[in-house]
Order: sequence, then C-alpha cells, then structure tokens
Amino acid sequence: MLSGVITPMITIFNQDNQIDYEANKELVDYLIDSGVDGILIFGSIGEFYGMNLEEKKKYLEYIIEVVDQRVPVLVGSASNVVKEVLELNSFAAVKGADSLVILEPYFFDLDQESVLNYYLKVTAETDLPCYIYNFPARTGVNLGADLVLELIVERNNIVGLKDSVTTFGHTRKLINKIRAEKKEFEIFSGFDEFLIPNLMLNGNGIIGGLSNVVPGLFAELIKAYHQSDFEKVKLLNQKLSILMEIYDLGNPFIKAIKTAIAVSRTEINNSLKFPIGKSSAQERKKIEKVIKKADIKKYL
Repeated sequence: MLSGVITPMITIFNQDNQIDYEANKELVDYLIDSGVDGILIFGSIGEFYGMNLEEKKKYLEYIIEVVDQRVPVLVGSASNVVKEVLELNSFAAVKGADSLVILEPYFFDLDQESVLNYYLKVTAETDLPCYIYNFPARTGVNLGADLVLELIVERNNIVGLKDSVTTFGHTRKLINKIRAEKKEFEIFSGFDEFLIPNLMLNGNGIIGGLSNVVPGLFAELIKAYHQSDFEKVKLLNQKLSILMEIYDLGNPFIKAIKTAIAVSRTEINNSLKFPIGKSSAQERKKIEKVIKKADIKKYL
C-alpha cells in the first residue's frame, strides 16, 4: 500500500519552452534523496495540459529510467481525447510505470453517469493500479463516496483516490465511508496542509505541490508523526502552514510554486508552458518573503 508524501513533480522547461531533461533528472534525484515516497508526473502542477502525446511519451520513458525503481512512479492521465488517454496508459504500462492517476475530461461539468462511464471505460483497458483524481476546481465535478464505491465494486484495479479539495470534510467522508467497505483503499489529500489531518484519520498522506520545494521538511514531518514526536509535528506543521501562502501568490498557482522552487534552487528555470508567463518581480518578492518567514533554510 502506498502512503506518505508523493510529489506531483513540476516539469522544468528551458527558455525555448522545451523539456529540460537534465534539470528534471537533477530534481528527481533531489526529491528521492530528500525522502519522498513517490513521484507523480503529469499532475496539474506538471503542466500536462501543455504537452502533446509525443512529448509525454518521451518524458515518461526518461523519468522512469532516471527513477530506476527507487520510488514508485505514478503517471497522470488526463485529456479530453479519450484515445490519447488510452494510448498513454498503455505506453506507461509497457515502460514500467507503477500506477495511473486519472482525471476525468474537463471543460464541461459532466453528470455523474458520464463520469462513471468514463472511469469504467478507461480503467477496463489497463492492468495498472489506478487512482481517481478528484479536482472539482478544474473539472466542475466533485466526486462523492457513493460514485467511488460504485466504481471500486466494478473495477479491482481502482486502488485509491487523490482528493484535491480545500474542504477537508469531503476527504473525511470519503475515508469513513469507503474504508468501511474496502479497508485497503488508499486516499490522499491534494493540498499539503492536510497531511497530518489525513494521516490522523487513517488516510494515506498527500500528493502535494510544496513537496517540490521542501521535500526534506515533509520527510521529517512524516517521521516525527510516526514517532509520536508531536512537539516537532507542531513546529513543522506551522512552517508548512506559512508556506501554504505561496499558493495564493500566483494565478495559476503553478506559477508561484515554480517560482518558490527557483528561489530555493537558483539553477532551476521557472518558465511555464506558453501562454502562462513567469511570476512578476513583485510576486517573486512576496514568495521570497513567505519562504523567509517560514524559516526553512535547513530544508533547502
């Protein structure tokens, strides 16, 4: 069973908006050496929506080779073109990915029947373990426990869910209701600040963007939690709470996360896929101020 801190890794591009493979390799090594429990590529923060299928295939193959089974590699699977989703899923399986994190089609708010049919179709055509990705801010649909239960009754390879919601009560309801039916079902929170609440309710942890910035802090926080060192948990959680301010310092938030990484690791280019621009000088100063206030030099 997967648990802990899974990093939805940013994708580093060069000034020409092409994937910088060497820089991504260095980030992979840094994340693993710092103690993360897995890496997700093509998450929202990985800018999957700005890459075509061939770019994704080439990058996926490269990252799996670089990781070299040191931690599990999860592959984000999302497109409004179902054929592309199925092709990427098949490619991921052949190349040795550990699992898929599947987001339903976005743009239109799909009804529950359409969402159900989509997940049943996509998960039926792969043998890889699959995680449902609930991100209502991007899809317009908030997946409830009843729908998830219906899916896992039909598909044994649906093993977990990432719940990217700002209201933790939704995640609590999922944990309570789904775990009563399927004890081993894995439920991760999508926002970093919910790591400890998630674990305390017998969830599996987080798939959170700030672990790109301070993976070592998350590894130490997890360790302190399991050792019942709650004074340390409190201290580290306070730092994490301050860092959460970064999400509000860029639109989309990916811009701010990339800038925070570039502030702490100056060799990283924080370009985003066109047409999203870099953080402004003013935004960068605000991000630097938050990082300084969090007092995280030890973890950079």
